[in-house]
Amino acid sequence: MAPERFQLLSLGVLTKWASSLPLGREAVYDPLTIGILIVTVVLLLLRKLDSLWIILGATALELAAASTHVISGL
Repeated sequence: MAPERFQLLSLGVLTKWASSLPLGREAVYDPLTIGILIVTVVLLLLRKLDSLWIILGATALELAAASTHVISGL
C-alpha cells in the first residue's frame, strides 16, 4: 500500500508543477513584472521576509505604475 501512496504523491507534485509553469509565464509579461520577480526572488532568498510584504509591495508598484500610465492595465 505504501508504494501506491508515493505514486499518488508524485503525481500530485507533477500536476502542481505542470499547472504552475504556464501560469507563471503568463504572469510575467512586461519589464515591471520581470523586475518585481527578480527583486522578490532575491529578497526571499537573502532575507527572512513575510510574503505578505512582498505582495503588498508588488501591488503598490503595479498600482503606481498604472496610475502614472507607465504601464497599461487595471
